[in-house]
Amino acid sequence: MVGPPPPTWAVDPAAARAFELRAGLWQLRLPVAWTHMTHVNAYALDRPGGDGIVLVDCGGAGHPSAWAALERALELAGRTPRDVRDIVLTHYHSDHMGLAGPLAVESGATVWAHPATAHLLDAVREPQAVYAKRLEFARAEGVPEAWRDATASVAEEVDGIEDPPEPDLPLLDGVAVPTALGPLEAIETPGHAPTHVCMHLREHGLLFAGDLVSPVFTTFADLFYTPDPIGEYRASLDRVAALDAELGLLGHGRPTEDLGALLDLYRDGFERRLAAVEAARSSGAWAVSCEAFGEPASDAARIWNVFEAAGYLIHAGVSPRGLLKNGRFNRPPRSR
Repeated sequence: MVGPPPPTWAVDPAAARAFELRAGLWQLRLPVAWTHMTHVNAYALDRPGGDGIVLVDCGGAGHPSAWAALERALELAGRTPRDVRDIVLTHYHSDHMGLAGPLAVESGATVWAHPATAHLLDAVREPQAVYAKRLEFARAEGVPEAWRDATASVAEEVDGIEDPPEPDLPLLDGVAVPTALGPLEAIETPGHAPTHVCMHLREHGLLFAGDLVSPVFTTFADLFYTPDPIGEYRASLDRVAALDAELGLLGHGRPTEDLGALLDLYRDGFERRLAAVEAARSSGAWAVSCEAFGEPASDAARIWNVFEAAGYLIHAGVSPRGLLKNGRFNRPPRSR
């Protein structure tokens, strides 16, 4: 993720909520600090035999109030952080896994996630190197000087995540996490992030969709770690459509009984955005984003649009000037 950080990482713990969706399954609504969204959803499922819970995602970090919000949501569901036995991460972005490190330490839980974590953890380990690479991209893509620091920011990774762990166990296709409602099966759905997975509870027709779709078409795709993130995102939509899930449990927004409609919304959205980028007469991701997408709703959206435009240019076979031919940066050096 990229863009200017929120003015504070503090949240209001009293805004945390918990909703029992069915016996053995709770939706936890956790407040987040970002100005363009109000909350992120986590989901608590009973484990077999009543031995604690599986927690799908766990909210953001950056301030002690984030932990207090998670504690409150779990308390409303009749649980505590120490009841968590498994932490299942739909992807490595701060609002979904910011507290995974301290929660794993507090509870001793196993962390399940896709192993392609470098897209986020590179910036944690080597923030100056990643900042420099993003700044190189910003200059090459025509980002005005006043916006370059925000474009290159590593604040989310450095400040919005607390002691991020590598996965204890990998969430790859077919890997299943036991729950009292049946096996929770991983479906690899990259695009939004290389680590993105959806979790399918086949026995109940439930899909934990992470950030694959939201009630409104808003997309961000991490660049530089895979050759064609937009192409991967579109393929992931088709893959999930074939699952025939009855209820979509989203990372943001209410559960949906019409997941197919949201998948169509995103398919159509991608088509429109790609057509707008291909029709743009500008060059450079900044100018293309301004011409193709219009005035953004926020400063964060302005920066997201630049990276999104670059992703569409890659997808269309036009490598932006700030990228290598295969759409990837060189990895930053790792400290020994």
